Amino acid sequence: MNHIYFIPIGRKEIVAYRGICQQCGYAINTDLHKYQTVVKSSTYELPNLLRETFPNITEYYADRLELEKQLKRDGGAFMPREERINLILEPFLLMERDVGENLLGETKFENLGINSYISLGLAITFLLFACIFLNLTIIFFLLSLGAFIYWLYQLFTYKSRWVEAKIYPKLVRALKVIRPSKEELSECLKRLSPRMYHISKFVKVERLHTQLTQSPFQPKVL
Repeated sequence: MNHIYFIPIGRKEIVAYRGICQQCGYAINTDLHKYQTVVKSSTYELPNLLRETFPNITEYYADRLELEKQLKRDGGAFMPREERINLILEPFLLMERDVGENLLGETKFENLGINSYISLGLAITFLLFACIFLNLTIIFFLLSLGAFIYWLYQLFTYKSRWVEAKIYPKLVRALKVIRPSKEELSECLKRLSPRMYHISKFVKVERLHTQLTQSPFQPKVL
């Protein structure tokens, strides 16, 4: 649906279907034609849901499931280097859309959070009070200054905080099974940077590698 500053106009049009991971909540575009049917209820248990909607899922994803089993066994340690790099790149490429939309697109200011807008409002309010209540000018001015500084902190750190909360956990979950080295992560980001992928600007190799080595998460493979 078209919109002007989030006010919807015009008719609704389906432009794509997205599947949402039930573990991490990440949404990716999906082809609806591969499903036998679509159910509106989410009360199905997984085996019944698969039997109803995607009975040939194991055959459809046979190669990928076999690859996942191999990764669980040895982390892909015996794969050719280029194949490992391509696998490590997968989650970065998937999350590029989210990074672009939330940090550089129309919704970027929504990620500032309610606290930032409250602090800006308080800064303006306290400044007005400082002008009205002259006997309390210094107190209200200091309160206004504190709220404004906090707003500046929110403004200049929201991108790194959003990446920390939304991107690193998903990357860790996706990459834990392949156990990439710091050098492999650096190589992936180097490949993404010249191709203008925004995620390469926000993800730090040292931070990601630290989280990968410290994470207790053990991936499950079908």
